[in-house]
Amino acid sequence: MIEIIPGYGDSALRLKINEMIETINSGGVGGAGVLALETGEPVPTDPAPTAGTFIVRTDPPPAPLVLVAESLTTYRSTSSNSWAIPYPEGIETGDLLVACIVTNSQSATITPPAGWVKLQQQAVTGDFRAGAYYGLSVTGTPPTGDAVFTSGESNRVATCMFRVTGANLTTPVAANGTTGSRVTTVYTVPALTGVGGTLLISMTQGNSSSPNDPDPLAFSNDMEQFAFVTSADDTGVTRTWLNVRFKLTATDLASFTVTSPSSVASMGSEVLAIGGTA
Repeated sequence: MIEIIPGYGDSALRLKINEMIETINSGGVGGAGVLALETGEPVPTDPAPTAGTFIVRTDPPPAPLVLVAESLTTYRSTSSNSWAIPYPEGIETGDLLVACIVTNSQSATITPPAGWVKLQQQAVTGDFRAGAYYGLSVTGTPPTGDAVFTSGESNRVATCMFRVTGANLTTPVAANGTTGSRVTTVYTVPALTGVGGTLLISMTQGNSSSPNDPDPLAFSNDMEQFAFVTSADDTGVTRTWLNVRFKLTATDLASFTVTSPSSVASMGSEVLAIGGTA
């Protein structure tokens, strides 16, 4: 007898069937083993499955939760109220696009393009200026060109955008981080709980005057840096800057510190957790 089990896209059902497959293949029950085929894939005839084989039809696996670092695009300006951030190449339906924006303003109101939503924003303080994480769930035709964010006033600005695959497009935010505190050049970021199995994205922002240079920042954990954007390369002027790092984590995030190698006029650091598909 050959038994065929239908598709199992639901995560709970998938787990149960995977446990059953392990039991069969380990000899826990009778049978000639398990043949797993993607949904729609024909049953092979050469060789044909033997009697006692279980055939499991699987739905295509979900995309892994990954921040695609090579998709990074940026926009910066020393004074502008319209910020055209290029869409990355290779966007696919099912991607989550994330834009990180920081300014030097303590009063600006940022308006995202249609379809974009605010994922996280801290209250404006001396260290946190107007800025936020924004997200766009790509459920239809992938966008091209630029995503134009606007502000009611012209400011220094540093921005970036990148792709995330495998995110939960309906509810991408698994947990929101909060503000911590700074002592001179060291900012302490609070712990973030309930984030096991998520993608952590840190955004550190600041303003530095001549000739102080905050790059490279030192993190007390192992987050990986993939973006450092400044409103101007010239260290002889006051600059607004943005640092973005990431980490896939299986555990909660402990409190950590971010240290600038030189004096800063302001500096704040925060973390956002992106959840994957079920």
